[in-house]
Amino acid sequence: TNQTVQRKRVVTQTGIYDGEVVSSLFHGQGRFQWRTGPNAGDVYEGQYAMGERDGPGTYRYRNGDVYVGFFNAGLKHGAGTYKFHSGAVYKGAWRQGQFHGRGTYTCGEGPWRGDTYTGDWAWGLKHGWGLYQAAGGMRFAGMFVNGRPKAQQQAPDAGTT
Repeated sequence: TNQTVQRKRVVTQTGIYDGEVVSSLFHGQGRFQWRTGPNAGDVYEGQYAMGERDGPGTYRYRNGDVYVGFFNAGLKHGAGTYKFHSGAVYKGAWRQGQFHGRGTYTCGEGPWRGDTYTGDWAWGLKHGWGLYQAAGGMRFAGMFVNGRPKAQQQAPDAGTT
């Protein structure tokens, strides 16, 4: 089969794609702007593999949120930074579209503005060792389970596993 990379503009039912195409699939560097549906107004620019967002890219949401990082099979996956329009920021590891692994979240508004959590995440929740620091000075270092602090504990020494 012919695997020639072509540069094309493709108009779909939901938006417009400008970029590289192989065998009628988005593949390589490209930009997609949603015109209709639940993602209308969103723009993705980055790598595609066989029709899916895959590799490094930037996704700009119509509400002002921006994600810069890696994708796998269309989902945020690997290292990335998500800046919320509220001012909150998550920088760290992603798995299948959710915070997962090591990361830092900084609150952007409300009574928690400026508070940070640096530590382990599992499927979008604080889970494992972490440090929560309130902008006002309060600190909690210890285990988090399903998003909540478990019990005050001493963090392990640096360099130990």
